[in-house]
Amino acid sequence: FKGFNDFIATFPLRRGKTKSPKDDEEDDTNVGEFKGAFRIYPIPDEVTDVSELPETMFTNLPSTDPIECTIRVYVVLATELQPQDPSGLADPYLIVSLGKKKYDEQDNFKPNTLNPVFGKMFEFKA
Repeated sequence: FKGFNDFIATFPLRRGKTKSPKDDEEDDTNVGEFKGAFRIYPIPDEVTDVSELPETMFTNLPSTDPIECTIRVYVVLATELQPQDPSGLADPYLIVSLGKKKYDEQDNFKPNTLNPVFGKMFEFKA
């Protein structure tokens, strides 16, 4: 990737209070992850011209102008889904959307399974 370095970090998102490290119980407060970066740069009071600002890690980022791109979503399989039928199984299907474009595969459901194999690819222009 021509020297591409990931400049973001992953931070856990938790619900409620964090337990102390000495608790041996499983941590069920994790509800997701935030991927991003936090940086604080001191700016001298005497700076009046933006070009005089110190170099930051975001100096060489590409343009933020919108460009058209193709986004492909691959759905391979699902594991251990929640049962939805009285039989203790489910009839899973896929609905994938991006913006106003939506793929609804409700007619192509996988009958009586909690571990469906979909093997589908969806393509969006954005």
